[in-house]
Amino acid sequence: MSKYQPPYSQERKEAVLTRLLPPNPEPIKDVAVSENISEPTLRNWLDERLNEADPGADATSDADTSSLTSSQKFLVVMETAAMDELQLGEYARSKGLYVADIKRWIENCRQCNTAFKVEDEPVKVSGLRK
Repeated sequence: MSKYQPPYSQERKEAVLTRLLPPNPEPIKDVAVSENISEPTLRNWLDERLNEADPGADATSDADTSSLTSSQKFLVVMETAAMDELQLGEYARSKGLYVADIKRWIENCRQCNTAFKVEDEPVKVSGLRK
């Protein structure tokens, strides 16, 4: 016996998408369970929405992260510094971010720290006892 799922109404689809999109995206896994909709279906809906907004965009980069402050992005960089690719992917999905964005932020931090490199000079600290 086959389970036929009639198409979801546009209203329901929009309501679910608002839970997945910024400014406060929920993890796809959580929305899938609470809405009883498969994760692949939700990912397809997100891809469709991204392509409507920017044809040629995909779900792997250029998410709307403009609402994040520089401090929030730096916190993400710090939290993900020691993660491997698998952990980074899981982290990104749980936060509603894209790995490509996080990697770009990491690179921006590296460039920022090398742009103002000062020759290492010994610093004299007075008042310390041995």
